[in-house]
Amino acid sequence: MRAFSALSLALGARTTGQAAQQRQQQALVRYLQQVPRADAAWAVYLLAGGKSRPAATLGLMRELACDMARIQPWLFETCHAASGDLAETIAHLAPVATRPQALGLAHWMEQRIGPLRGLQPAQQAQRIREDWQVLAPDERVLYVRLVSGSFRSALTPSLVQQTLAQAYSVPIHLLAQRLPAYLAEADPPALARFEALLRPEQHPVDQVLRPWAWARSEPLQTPPQTLGDRGEWQIEWALQGLRVQVLRRGGRSAVWSRTGDLLNEHLPDIVALANQLPEGTVIDGQLLLWPPGASAPAPADQLLARLRGKALTARARREASVRLMAFDLLELQGQDLRPRKLTLRRAALVNLAGDSGLLLSEPLANRDWADLALQRNQARERGATGLILKPLASGYGSGTSESDQPWWSWKSERLLVRAVLLYVEGAGSRNLAPASFSFAVWNRAPLDNGEVQAVLQDILHQHRPDPAKLHLVPIAKLTVDACGGVLARLRHAASEHTVGSFGPVRSLLPTLVVEVGFEGVSRSARHKCGLTLQAPQLQGVHEGGALADVGTVQQLQALLGKHAAESD
Repeated sequence: MRAFSALSLALGARTTGQAAQQRQQQALVRYLQQVPRADAAWAVYLLAGGKSRPAATLGLMRELACDMARIQPWLFETCHAASGDLAETIAHLAPVATRPQALGLAHWMEQRIGPLRGLQPAQQAQRIREDWQVLAPDERVLYVRLVSGSFRSALTPSLVQQTLAQAYSVPIHLLAQRLPAYLAEADPPALARFEALLRPEQHPVDQVLRPWAWARSEPLQTPPQTLGDRGEWQIEWALQGLRVQVLRRGGRSAVWSRTGDLLNEHLPDIVALANQLPEGTVIDGQLLLWPPGASAPAPADQLLARLRGKALTARARREASVRLMAFDLLELQGQDLRPRKLTLRRAALVNLAGDSGLLLSEPLANRDWADLALQRNQARERGATGLILKPLASGYGSGTSESDQPWWSWKSERLLVRAVLLYVEGAGSRNLAPASFSFAVWNRAPLDNGEVQAVLQDILHQHRPDPAKLHLVPIAKLTVDACGGVLARLRHAASEHTVGSFGPVRSLLPTLVVEVGFEGVSRSARHKCGLTLQAPQLQGVHEGGALADVGTVQQLQALLGKHAAESD
């Protein structure tokens, strides 16, 4: 339990970004490689989203904590209000363990927590009291959550799959096919089932639905003229969506994302389309969320939010449909087409689309690179992030032939907004974990310096902002975990200008003006300002920047495309 408790704390840090994901993976890989397989079986089950049925109530454990700590319920509630977490309050109020024991997660789940379900409340209380006497406070927090059924994983199933693939050298597509059944079983995750999950041998069914390696796409770092003759390239819009491979083999269909997620249950319409394809077909394409009547797809974050949902509702279908835009054909009637030139694969794809009703990407017909650069400026209006450049004479760039070349991603110039640091979470002087910084813009342009000073006084005295007056509105929350001067400036501002806190978040006097880059703006009912930035990144500190230089919500609203969709 001690090892899984430490892992849960490491995984539960409120961090985002690729570097944070890599740290989470590394922590989980270390755990899986160090603990017995029986413990790993339970850890994977819980972290991938498997449900642990409640064995006892939080109310019973709250009463037990009060009794063991010899405090009145009102004092418990005061502590709970201060901590904000019921499980932590229960766990830390109970006396320190007197007989610590190093027992594994499987033992606790199968020998201690599971049997609680068949006991009367008085018997449960006695058993829980005995358990708490051998657990450290952090272990007790985990224990309370497991017993009450309130444990929630900080990881996505996709990240768990990637970690299992790394730890046990199992192809990720096999894990993606097997993991749902592993989590759906009503029985506990026995060791035999875990070993079957990790079985390296490929069952014929596994082989049938295996996707091909993906063609490489790299950012274009030089002027496109350096690529040679424009006529040797196929140019397409890089629409906002999710890249997928759609397979039809062995009488079955599969929709795979690049991260190894099997998306069939989220995309019944796409699976139905795949069922109509000829046997032995594999398509490389893109999922697009398309609102009714719109001439461009919705931002990619809205599509991802829909795919993360547990059930596809009738309302979601009415508001926007998910379409498949095909742009390459990798296999037809069981024949591998990847070594063939793009011109031949494209011709075969066009023929297939004529028979099946597939939606195809449309190559641009610009005469030269200069025309193409002008058209690239219209990317955002078309729901695109830029252009994709593909060599016509090359095979599918996944290493199938010596002539393979990568596709080049020629993105539009990022937009910029000046914002001010307003909140911070996890940036203490002794806290080495990545910190989350929230940046804000004005709700409107300040009339004069007097208005700005009035806002500063309200923040300094922690007054609630008046919506009818000038105030700052959070627009982006970013995790900054890289070393260097920018992070040092952010941490310094956090340490010198904190004026209040609520839970783990500190409110700051706004002094540090920065530049935030982003790819676009979309409406969002979940955010105070009604907007959300697409792919925001901190570009740097705006040296000498004054609060009067900070951008406004109106400036961001002006960037909304006329086809911007409402986010749930």
